[in-house]
Amino acid sequence: MIRRLTLEERIMKPWEQEESRNRFLQYYRCQPLPENSQLQHTNKVNMPMSALDRLTYFRTPSPMMFSVHNPWDELFYDVNGGGRCCHSGVLNFVAEEGFVQMPQWMMDKLELREGDLVFFRSADDLPGVTYILMQPHTEEFSKLSNPKAILEKKLKEYSCLTEGDTISFEYKGKLFKFNILETKPDMAVSTVETDPEVDFAIPLNHKGPEKKATGGEVNKKHKEVGDEEGKKESEKLVPFSGCGRRLDGSTFKATTPPSKVVSTEWGSSDVQTGGGGSKVSAKLVFSSEAAVKSCCKPAGEEDLSSKKINETGGFQPFTGKKRTLMG
Repeated sequence: MIRRLTLEERIMKPWEQEESRNRFLQYYRCQPLPENSQLQHTNKVNMPMSALDRLTYFRTPSPMMFSVHNPWDELFYDVNGGGRCCHSGVLNFVAEEGFVQMPQWMMDKLELREGDLVFFRSADDLPGVTYILMQPHTEEFSKLSNPKAILEKKLKEYSCLTEGDTISFEYKGKLFKFNILETKPDMAVSTVETDPEVDFAIPLNHKGPEKKATGGEVNKKHKEVGDEEGKKESEKLVPFSGCGRRLDGSTFKATTPPSKVVSTEWGSSDVQTGGGGSKVSAKLVFSSEAAVKSCCKPAGEEDLSSKKINETGGFQPFTGKKRTLMG
């Protein structure tokens, strides 16, 4: 009669079959614990009753601890091999045969879904923890009174820890989560009957103080804004860019480029034309409009207003004629 192979025998590797004769190794189908279960904030699992029989046969010491792996990792059998791995304890043996009930955070870390295979190996040789570096997800934990004492009490729910775990616990109706960044003396440690040193990293939601701009940065910023404004203004304003027009209405186009001031002195200006390069000396006159008009009049022309003033002996206001709407 041909015996049907069990699930473990079909997928278990040869060295696992050899090791299974000396220690507890087992494959299970995973199931998530109920969301309202207190075990969600621990690393404890529920196993079937057959697991207790095998653990007793191998004389596994208490508290029983296991390394839990995703079996599809090529290096899952090596704790330090970089595969998806965490560690757990066991609370009860009440799960359905062939299944194991796990906290949701463990399934998330191992990237497992309900019904997937998961591999358990007894881990009774974990060293006691001496140092833990934890990173809170929020800054609210640091605002609690005596947060280290609270954490020390809550860590008793976790019989072992692994670097990369994300553990959680509830306190006064609030949920606090922590990332395990570092553990000593090994990446997987036991917390049973230990007094570790605990340090906290900067919380994930921490926002540092806003950096204030220094005086040099402010001046530089103002200079950049001024340069941009000046550039825009220069692009808009183009002086002397018009064109001349004749009396007949036709447009006159200059054949030579506009003059360029080479040098300027008080009272005089040297102007260089773009065509022949000759210089023309001129004087700048600062005077009233009347003086400019008088100096610009043709020779022999007389100002009528000044003639009237001379005849009357002076300026006489209100000398105009009265007019009505009827004319």
